[in-house]
Amino acid sequence: MPAFCDNHTGAARPPHRFKRTRRVFAGLLMLACGAQTAIGGECQYVKYSPIMVEGFDGTDTFGVQLTIHDQRWVWQRAPGGVAAFCPSCPDDAVSKSFFRIGQAPFLSPLQEGDLRSETDQASASAIDFALHPRAIAVALWRMTTLLPSKVSPLSDITPITLWGVPGKSRVVEIVSGDKPVPGVAVALEDGCFTMFGVFFRKDDGEVSFDDVLSARGSIGILRYQPYRHDLSPGIHFPLGDARKQWEDDQK
Repeated sequence: MPAFCDNHTGAARPPHRFKRTRRVFAGLLMLACGAQTAIGGECQYVKYSPIMVEGFDGTDTFGVQLTIHDQRWVWQRAPGGVAAFCPSCPDDAVSKSFFRIGQAPFLSPLQEGDLRSETDQASASAIDFALHPRAIAVALWRMTTLLPSKVSPLSDITPITLWGVPGKSRVVEIVSGDKPVPGVAVALEDGCFTMFGVFFRKDDGEVSFDDVLSARGSIGILRYQPYRHDLSPGIHFPLGDARKQWEDDQK
């Protein structure tokens, strides 16, 4: 799947107010698409798609790619993410999921700050905030362009390990239209690699993280070290430097 970055025109809006100027928002979108930045100034995304990222961890290169190990599963590109399906899996098995490398809610730093303030999550860690119901709703909107009318927690946030990567998960109920569907939201974080996903059963029945574990052998993570010269054409710089430049432009 080729690398891409999604730009929304504003025709659809997430469920919170944007309080900054269009000029700042456009600049931050350019940053997100031209030089994806992960956790902190030492992590720099140079090549990126929802299932692949290559970049720098300090001075070292890194690469991570989601892979399918079970031929029954197939990738399907979503507007701002990727979907994985297993059409022939049993009805009571986890067989539908949406992924995106990076961390929910997939907004610019200024927009995320507004959403954190509105949800009283200003001091929450990135991985805990990713599993807040509003962050999950916005993440699904960013990945699919379909905004759930409601996301409700059905469990507490619980530490988990998936594909050898530590993270956290929570069971939620997602309402789209008139039908509530249970799902398991997962946020993973390991160094410069972060990932967010939501898993569902084929029959949209009750689901748990143990059900997700039963499907973990079908989808996996490939880690590798790209050659440094393959990354050199990318434009990459710490997020803080770019933000300061744009803030100076506003004065």
